Amino acid sequence: MSKGGFLDTGVLIGYCFTVDSHHQPCKEYLNDDAVLPFTSQTVEDEYKTTKSKVNTRYADSVRLHISDVKHSNIEGQLDPMDINQLQTEVLDRRNELHSVLSAFYDRLDQFIHYDELISKLEALERDIETLAIQRKSELDEMVDIWEPKDSHPDVRSALDLHEPDLTICIDGHDLAVHLADETELATANPTDFVYDGQREWILEVTAYVDVVNLTE
Repeated sequence: MSKGGFLDTGVLIGYCFTVDSHHQPCKEYLNDDAVLPFTSQTVEDEYKTTKSKVNTRYADSVRLHISDVKHSNIEGQLDPMDINQLQTEVLDRRNELHSVLSAFYDRLDQFIHYDELISKLEALERDIETLAIQRKSELDEMVDIWEPKDSHPDVRSALDLHEPDLTICIDGHDLAVHLADETELATANPTDFVYDGQREWILEVTAYVDVVNLTE
């Protein structure tokens, strides 16, 4: 049985940016044939304003590691011990992309020149934005943009959410009211839609049948 899945902006970010920590669950959700995915113009507009900030944050994480590599005493032809040192000692565990960069070293040739390593890291930085643009184009072919039919003032006043989360939630509620299939809100932003009793309250006052947390 199919179901409507109304996506918050975080799901779009998680799907489009492959380095995002929630990329895999967002990808699996959108690849589920039982889900009919929807967004609204509010979601699309927030994605447009958010994507550049997200890209900068992730690119800065790679650039920070490149800087750490350049300040290390490793140079010339690298061997497995050098690569292990870069992965375990030079790579900062506090780096937001620690797991992505660690996986990068796992895939790396065991013998590589320093200059080639830097080139590969710089390519990784560039590819973050390039892949996000490509994946957003693919996502646009998968997702329908819902145009709300009603404003639902009673539901709006009952929800304790800040903009644009409030309008996003109402947009999806409108979808749930009019769609023949049951509809759930899919989120990668649990602070906004799940925690502190928000999930229970959203289910109480809206037509959603579930709020799915894709960060778990």
